[in-house]
Amino acid sequence: MSRKKTVFFTVCYPKALVYLDDFFKSLVNQTDQDFDVLVINDSCGALDGQFRRYGSLRIYELSATGSFASIRQAGFEEVIRRGYQQVVFGDFDDCFSPDRIAKVKMFLKDWDIVVNDLSLFGNREEKNYLSRRIAGGTVVRLRDILRKNFMGFSNTAVRTECLKGIVLAEATALDWYLFSCLLAKGAKAIFCNDALTQYRQHAENVAFFGGNESRRREVKNVHYQFLKRDCPELALIIDGLKENADHEGDVNYPLWWED
Repeated sequence: MSRKKTVFFTVCYPKALVYLDDFFKSLVNQTDQDFDVLVINDSCGALDGQFRRYGSLRIYELSATGSFASIRQAGFEEVIRRGYQQVVFGDFDDCFSPDRIAKVKMFLKDWDIVVNDLSLFGNREEKNYLSRRIAGGTVVRLRDILRKNFMGFSNTAVRTECLKGIVLAEATALDWYLFSCLLAKGAKAIFCNDALTQYRQHAENVAFFGGNESRRREVKNVHYQFLKRDCPELALIIDGLKENADHEGDVNYPLWWED
């Protein structure tokens, strides 16, 4: 069992190794250093030597292969086994503002889930992207992410107790599925615009803001199927959704999977 209450959770995969230095430097620069780092190693080979370059961080590694869901399921089980109370998610190809850990921990004293803002960089640049649609301090409810999502594995943190008993589905938009389930089960969430995830835009991104319409529909259909299966209390609500209910011409600053 870890002596630390907070763990930073990430998954490393071969194509993301090029971003390793940027990722860990942003953690070294956190104003609050009272956390561990758990890296789920998905087919990246030995990483110990590279981890040693960031000696101020307490980095633990768990090797896991398989589907997107099964790898993260193994990671969640390790988080629970180690006794962490708070999980801060972050994608391995992204970076984080120096106050992210500190701000997240502050909000998790009163909330089950905290979602922070994103600034896009790389192939596209846009500062404080989510704040253009969502006010700081907004209470996030399930209805806010029924037709779209802004709660990702790089800008969300949770109390570990929320993950207990969760069995991840083989959904493409796994983050959307997970946080929808947690909100459906009564988790209380808030949006924080004070801390940032620097969300790298590149060709390997699974999800884009906007993007191909047929791809959005495909992902949504699978998402709703799994939600209806695993949260049957949502079946009537999901069946009542109209695909274009929110669509009134082009949406400014679209969120993930938004029509």
